[in-house]
Amino acid sequence: MKTLLFSASFLFSFFSYGQNASWHYLYGSTSSTQGNGRFTDIYFIDNNVGFAIGLNILKTEDGGKTWAAKTNFSSSGYHHLRSIEFSDDGLTGIAGSLSSMVYRTSDAGETWQDISLNITDTTDSIGIREMCGLAHVGDNFYGVGAYYTYTARFYKSLDKGVTWTVRAIDTSLATQLIDVYFLNADTGFISGAKANNGINEKAVVLKTTDGGATWTSVFSDSIIGGRIWKLQFLSDQIAYGSIEPKFLSDSVAIIKTQDGGNNWTITGIGRQPSNIVYSGTQGVGFANPMRGWVGGWYSGMFETTDGGNTWTKLDFGRNINRFFVLDTNDVMACGLGIYRFADTSLHTSIGKEHNKPSTLSLSPTYPN
Repeated sequence: MKTLLFSASFLFSFFSYGQNASWHYLYGSTSSTQGNGRFTDIYFIDNNVGFAIGLNILKTEDGGKTWAAKTNFSSSGYHHLRSIEFSDDGLTGIAGSLSSMVYRTSDAGETWQDISLNITDTTDSIGIREMCGLAHVGDNFYGVGAYYTYTARFYKSLDKGVTWTVRAIDTSLATQLIDVYFLNADTGFISGAKANNGINEKAVVLKTTDGGATWTSVFSDSIIGGRIWKLQFLSDQIAYGSIEPKFLSDSVAIIKTQDGGNNWTITGIGRQPSNIVYSGTQGVGFANPMRGWVGGWYSGMFETTDGGNTWTKLDFGRNINRFFVLDTNDVMACGLGIYRFADTSLHTSIGKEHNKPSTLSLSPTYPN
C-alpha cells in the first residue's frame, strides 16, 4: 500500500478545508444481509484511476462513479481474489488470490495474465501461491499469505513481478500472514498470527531490515489473540494495525506505533456483539494523525477525530476490509460496497450521502 507522508501544510489544509468531507456510497451491494460476498481490496493510482477486487478485477477512471470488469473469472471457475497493488509507474500491477493464482498487468490494468507458473514455491509439498497482502517499493513487489495456513510465506519480486522468490516464515514467529508493508527495499513489516493446532493464540507483527531474508518479532499479543489483519503506515514513524480478535471476540481494537514499528501499543475502540457470524475487525485507515476509521465484519464503522482517544460508531458501510488514503480529505474503503470519504463541494456527483452516527457526542471545538 502507499505511504502518505504529512507536513504542517497538509494538516493545515485538512483542518481549514476538510469540514465538508463525509462518507458516500459509490458501488456494490447496499444490502444489510450478512454474507461472504464483498470487495476484498482496493488500490488507486491517482484520484480518478483505481481498482477493486472481488470475484473479478474492476477498474474505474472517474473516481469510482463507474466501474468496468477487466477479468471474467466467473466463467472459468471460482477465483478468490484477495489483494491488488501497482508499482510507481501506474502500469504494472499484481493481483493475488486464495486460489493459487497470481495475475499481472503491464498496461494499467486493461488486461491481466496468469503468472502463477513463474512463482515456484518449494517451501513444502503443497506449493501454494496464495497472497493475502501485497506491497511495493519502486519496481519491487512483496506478498504474504495466507490467513489460514500452517506455514506462512513471503513472496518477493525485484523485476516488476516477472520473477519471484518464496520464503517460508519460521513457524515459531508466525504461521499465518495477511498484510505486508515496506518502508524501503530493506525495511518492511508483515502481520498475521502464530497459530497452535489451528488456534490463533498470538496476533503478531514481524520486521525485517534485510529485505525479507530474516525476520524478528516486534509485536505479539495472546490476550485478545487472533490476527493483525491490516497494516497502515501514515508516515515513516506512525503506523496502525487492526486486530481481528480470537479470545475476546467482541473487542474492537487496533495497534499503533510511533517509532517506526519497533514498539506497538494496543488501543481499545469499542465492542461488537459476539453472538453473530463474523464479528472481527479487519480494516483500519487514518487520513491524518487525528482522524481515522476502523471497520470489519459488522455494520457501520468506528471513527475518531482526536487521534484515537475517543471513538464514535457511524451507521455507514458494512464488512469493511480495506481503507485506501488518497489524501487528507479523500479516502476510499471497500467491503460489501465501495465507499469514498470526500468533500461534497469538490465531488458533487460522487453519490448518495449516508453519514448518520448511531450515537451522538460532543467534541472539542479545537482544532476544528
